[in-house]
Amino acid sequence: PIILFPTNNLYTTQQPLPLNVTATDVDNDVLNISYYINGKLNQTSLTNTTLNASDGTYILNVSVADASSNSANATVNFTVDTTAPTAFNLTTPLNNTISNNLTPTFNWNRTTEANFANYTLQISNGTNFETINYTAISTVRTETNATANVTIERTWYWRVIAFDQAGNNATSGYFNYTTDTTAPTAFNLTTPLNNTI
Repeated sequence: PIILFPTNNLYTTQQPLPLNVTATDVDNDVLNISYYINGKLNQTSLTNTTLNASDGTYILNVSVADASSNSANATVNFTVDTTAPTAFNLTTPLNNTISNNLTPTFNWNRTTEANFANYTLQISNGTNFETINYTAISTVRTETNATANVTIERTWYWRVIAFDQAGNNATSGYFNYTTDTTAPTAFNLTTPLNNTI
């Protein structure tokens, strides 16, 4: 047999989870499919089926047998994960920072997530983040910072999204960071006049 779904090492949020197997028999016998989850028989059927499983890592073994009790097996591992990473906060630069630093390092707190995938830093010119002008990705859960090169003077809005392997995510709030590298215009002193006694 071939297990079409779930694929090996899959992380998924699907509930119930479809179990899709294909198999053929040279004598065209009806095939009986036995589904084992973590070594225990879960169900037997003549067709594909579904599995109701809570969050966790599973070993699916499929045994297909014909009328003469000839059998074949296939195995995959998969993880059901319907839980998003925990909420976390942005730290620095502080919200409403105005700076001449065009290559700031953005920092945030850690999330908690057993199946962590990445942090994605997004920097946008609008609070709705429809346009992402700069982005950086970190695949290390303890690496809670990223440096971006924001070359245009303006107010930027930044946030971080923590993703897990199944695609669940937690999105921080946003901070704004204003870049300003232009000095004030020149001006003159007026009174009292120079050398006034």
